[in-house]
Amino acid sequence: MASLFKRKGAGNWIIQYFDEGGRRREQSSRTTDRRAAQRITNGLVADVALRTSGVVDRRDADIASHGQLPLVGHVADYLDHLAGRELSESTQAERRRILSWFDESIGHESLRRRARE
Repeated sequence: MASLFKRKGAGNWIIQYFDEGGRRREQSSRTTDRRAAQRITNGLVADVALRTSGVVDRRDADIASHGQLPLVGHVADYLDHLAGRELSESTQAERRRILSWFDESIGHESLRRRARE
């Protein structure tokens, strides 16, 4: 079960639902169109139902969604992770250089598409 509402002064519809663990979740639909927001809500509810019934494992679904991201997104996340660690600036710069070269050599593709080749 999910709720769809707007906050005062906000333009986008907000979706509130319970995940497969029973925790209340809230997220923006990122749209001002009620019908589009309702379709997004229905998709979320269907995804939760599949995970709750055991048809889809959450870990597998997360891996699949990460596979759709362009590689540059994963690289950016990794570089952010490095910034929070106690590594020397030269080590971080070297890793940035290597990852930039790698990204340029394969192009901006998703990991899933790259794995198929």
